[in-house]
Amino acid sequence: MKIEDISNGELRRLLGTENPSDEDISALARELFKSSLIIPCVNADDGVNFVLIWNSQDEAHLPLFTDIDEFEKIFESYDEVFAQAYDFDDILSVAEEKIVINPASESFVFDSDALFTGDKMDEKKLEELKKETQIDNSRLEEIMAREITPEMQREFFEAVKDAQLYLPVSLSENMFAGIENAKEGDVFEPEGQPGFNINYLTNSEGEKAVPLFTSDEMMEKSGLKSSAMIMYVSDIVEMLSQSERYSTVVINPLTETELNIPMESFINILRQPTEEENEMMESINRLVELLEKHSVELEENTTLFIRLDENLMVENAVDGVFTVHVPVYVSSNPKYREDLKYTNILLMPKSKKILPIGPSENDLDIVIAPGTEFHLEDTMDETTNLWMCGAQPFYDDR
Repeated sequence: MKIEDISNGELRRLLGTENPSDEDISALARELFKSSLIIPCVNADDGVNFVLIWNSQDEAHLPLFTDIDEFEKIFESYDEVFAQAYDFDDILSVAEEKIVINPASESFVFDSDALFTGDKMDEKKLEELKKETQIDNSRLEEIMAREITPEMQREFFEAVKDAQLYLPVSLSENMFAGIENAKEGDVFEPEGQPGFNINYLTNSEGEKAVPLFTSDEMMEKSGLKSSAMIMYVSDIVEMLSQSERYSTVVINPLTETELNIPMESFINILRQPTEEENEMMESINRLVELLEKHSVELEENTTLFIRLDENLMVENAVDGVFTVHVPVYVSSNPKYREDLKYTNILLMPKSKKILPIGPSENDLDIVIAPGTEFHLEDTMDETTNLWMCGAQPFYDDR
């Protein structure tokens, strides 16, 4: 889940209840334990530090936010502070003093061992609420129990992407050390790495691996004794992408279903796309739709052209075959971009398919479908290559 998608609408409604009844308190408790809340963080060597604020009476508070708009009301101007989402249950295990939710709006304050200031909840009630909101990664565990073939990798990563996983951590003994030196109105970055550090594993070669577990039962099976934070995979990816300390992610280490994933693959496959990447994907999807509906079959042999600054088609060809992975713009104009160094001449035999898009300012007037193969026919000189269009699987069964 993206930070921007967290809204907690029902929780906000309950937080705004005036003169809450016992029923309101119970409803709020249930909603809190189902909620993911945003917490302000700064980077640390092995994890993140939580950022604190305090009131005019010098009382320290851990601020939580129901949505990104509430977070930005206080921290938008602090570049070093970023938002991460955590389950409320995990936040309670870290907070040692008072918590404030939406300090710029409802400013709902309570002690870490109570849901309203002064109103304790007994341990039995807390355990009942926790059981109602247990993490269910059974689907992911089913997949991991089988041999993950190349064909199953997509299904596996889709299950991981939607999961909340247990990250073993060491929690700071005193989150509030040094707060007496802070000035009212500042953002306090405590010393001594308050928050948590990742309890990483080390292999025989000295490489560090980040352990993740699908459940507390799997963590118990591994024999690893540690506190743990339950985190959305998107937040884990975001955190790990800011560190170069780790080489591997291990899901359910030291168990029969242990699975190692290189850190680079874990981040690249599971990270949330940027706004620019989303816009690019939308553009590609629109082109694919046009290719499906409006491609035409060539009535005669046709020659097309691509000119580039680098010899990318040759460099990325496998056994002399270059495969187009996304829709590609090409030109029917032989004089197209003669200022560029490398010329690729594309021979398109009769009956092959293209998408004509008409004249444009840069002479890119044809789109080639993804999956189209081009076979290197001849290297005419150091900068000119001749290619023959081969298979076009995009049009199979269309």
